[in-house]
Amino acid sequence: MKKSVTALWALGLLQAVGASLVLWGWTTLMTNMNQLIAETPEPTLPAFLIIPITFIVTAVLSVGAVLGHPIYLALNKHWPKALWLIGWTLIWLIVLAGILVYFY
Repeated sequence: MKKSVTALWALGLLQAVGASLVLWGWTTLMTNMNQLIAETPEPTLPAFLIIPITFIVTAVLSVGAVLGHPIYLALNKHWPKALWLIGWTLIWLIVLAGILVYFY
């Protein structure tokens, strides 16, 4: 059981880092969007399409990073491991967010 718990918190950390990297990429893209899309007085069709599409892609990647393996475990009837993994991932996300807030 000890090895399983260690593997779950390590996998939770890996998932949290993956979700954090996806969100960092989204944030970087959104802060630099003016360099990718020409600034015009009126919004253009590419601007209306690029922003929601990148948001949807980011949401899918984040959900995949956080819930992909727990869903796989739940479908294979390993509910306790799936719930523990979600818990560890959320704890690591909170820790990483706390570190980010502390340094910035």
